[in-house]
Amino acid sequence: MGMLKEEYLPHYNYADYCQWEGNWELIYGQAYAMSPSPTFEHQEIALAIASELRSILKNCKNCKVVTEVDWKIQDDIVLRPDISLLCNIQNRGKFIHQAPNIIFEILSPSTQKQDKHLKYGIYEEHLVDYYVIVEPHTKTAYIHKLYDKSYQLESNFRDGKYNFLLDNCEIELDFSNIFEN
Repeated sequence: MGMLKEEYLPHYNYADYCQWEGNWELIYGQAYAMSPSPTFEHQEIALAIASELRSILKNCKNCKVVTEVDWKIQDDIVLRPDISLLCNIQNRGKFIHQAPNIIFEILSPSTQKQDKHLKYGIYEEHLVDYYVIVEPHTKTAYIHKLYDKSYQLESNFRDGKYNFLLDNCEIELDFSNIFEN
């Protein structure tokens, strides 16, 4: 049997995506099942990040932190970042309409290839200012910052503080609070 040709693969779009049951992402017209239910560790880290960000931004009327909200990038790309921070949010609805300023993805064994490669490239191409990949097992956050349309690894953190510098705000996140247990 020969190799499977790309032309024989289905190419899904947002209308198809809206009909699916379960948790999926749509990447260049291909369906990707999200991992089974997130683990306690994954959820604890996600909650800690979102809580820290919300606390930091409690007096900011321009920024919003959301978890697990679809970002419809184009008709055949719909991603669901673990945590998105959006500055100067333009509209609200079923999904995110603009590039988030910061995205956090917490790795799981079943989705780490997509997070480290496919989504990394998409976030970079669509000018997400910061992409933070969080490795739960080592309790390490890898911060990638966009410089001239290309990500550079800024640093990795298990503890300590990092200043995210955005157009209209500065967010100092203390990773000691994220990975405290």
